[in-house]
Parts: sequence; structure tokens; C-alpha cells
Amino acid sequence: MAKKQVSYGDYEVIVEDGGKIVVMQSGQVLPNAKAGLRAIAEAVGFDFDPKWTTQQGGSKLVKFLASAPAAAAPAESKPQPSPAEPKAGKAQPAAAPKAVPVAKNNNKPKDEELTPEEMKQLDEILKRLEALEARLAKLEKAPAAATPAAARKREVIIDAKTTTDRNYDDHYYYKTSEGRVLKRRTAVYMWYPDYITVATQVLIACGEEGAVDFSGFTSEPLDVARKNNTEQYQKLMKQLITLATKYGAKGDLPALLPDDSLLFNNGHFYMTEVSKKDIKF
Repeated sequence: MAKKQVSYGDYEVIVEDGGKIVVMQSGQVLPNAKAGLRAIAEAVGFDFDPKWTTQQGGSKLVKFLASAPAAAAPAESKPQPSPAEPKAGKAQPAAAPKAVPVAKNNNKPKDEELTPEEMKQLDEILKRLEALEARLAKLEKAPAAATPAAARKREVIIDAKTTTDRNYDDHYYYKTSEGRVLKRRTAVYMWYPDYITVATQVLIACGEEGAVDFSGFTSEPLDVARKNNTEQYQKLMKQLITLATKYGAKGDLPALLPDDSLLFNNGHFYMTEVSKKDIKF
């Protein structure tokens, strides 16, 4: 039934078919097999790693004892010192075999001799390392993905003005850092009656509805507050300028909002459309 069995003195180490380690002393099964293995290892000079499991340590100790028959000599010589005093001189050499296992310590199982269980554990460790490396690679890329809109270089970099020959209508175009050209169409000026309504819709579309507080304003009070440059109007303008700066407004160039609308530092909004013309900047 046993897969492998070795003896040392009154100890027996048995490796069963399933890999289970059984340690017997004087014919009795020891309840703590690992403690028995350590006792044998200490006696024969085998370096028993405390991190090993009972199966790992038992398997390695059995291999060691099987490959180093001299290690069993101390156990076989134990009954001999007892007979007579004249033989006491011969009993002293019995301690000599203890030095033999020390030399045999160099015969520890090599890496090539890993058990199937150890190979399986090594594979699992390598898989975990690969998973950790992949996770680290994702974390290194994460900051770039989380960069604010203004830092992604999505902004107006230059503008241009053209005039039609027929009606002398001015047309404004804006080139973005993405290489697109936007044509300005609908304007929403600060003094327009529907300014607050349109501006609120734009902010909601951009996910910035909380960036500007229009509470307390209607179209008429807003125009009056603008003309009188009241403290409430100054507070409103500060919020608009902060939002425009966040999305890349620089000097006379407007901010390019997520919905492609434009916001100038003076609070004016403009709707845009992608130009189909080849505009020279």
C-alpha cells in the first residue's frame, strides 16, 4: 500500500500513495508527524525548513535518507554501546557518523528535483506575478485617462475671420488642437433675454450645471446688473471666467466646451458647427 518507506533507528517514515506522510516510533503512529520528521532530521543532520509542509518535508527527508544510507548508521549503532566497559572505547567512534550527514547537507534536492506539488505551487506564483505586472501597467496608464479636459489639449488654438462678398456678413472660424475647424453660428450674448435659459442648457450638456449660479437672476435683472456692474454680477462673471479658464480660454480665444460650444471670458456663448470649407489661418 505504501509508496515509499524508510527506517531510522526506532523510527519509520512512510509515504502513502496519496502523498500522506506517516511517522511511526517503536511501532506506534505519532500523532504529530511533522515533529517526528524534525526529530529524525536533527539526528541525521538534515536541514529541515520550518516553512515546509508535512508532505514536503517528509518527501525530502525520505529522499535524503534513501540516497544517504550512512545517515542510518547512528540508529543502528544505538543498541551496541550497552554490553561491556571494555567496548566503551569503541562507542566513541559512534559519534563520528554525526559528522557524515553534515557533509551530506550539500546533497539537498536540486531545483530539477521539485515535486509535482512544488511545481504546481511555482506555476501559481508565476501566474500571480504576471497578473500583478498587468495590473501595474494599467495603473501607470490610469492617470492619463483621468486627466481633466483642459489638460487633454482640447482647446481653440487660433481663429480667423472672413467676409462674404454679397452681404458683407462676418464669419468666424476656430481651429482646435484636435485639428478640426469649427464655424461660429448662433451667439448667446449676456444681454439677450434668453441668455440664462440657453447658458443653463449648455452647462447641463457639458456636465457643468453646478459651475455657474444663476439664482436670483432673470433676463432683465441680469442686464440691469451688468450695466450697473453690481457685486452680484461681478460674482457671476468670476464663475464664468473660472469655467472658461478650466476649458482653455486664453486671452481673446474662447474655451472649447465638451459639446463644441464656445465660452468667452466676457460670458458670451456661441454654438458651432464643423466647417466644410478649407479655411486659411
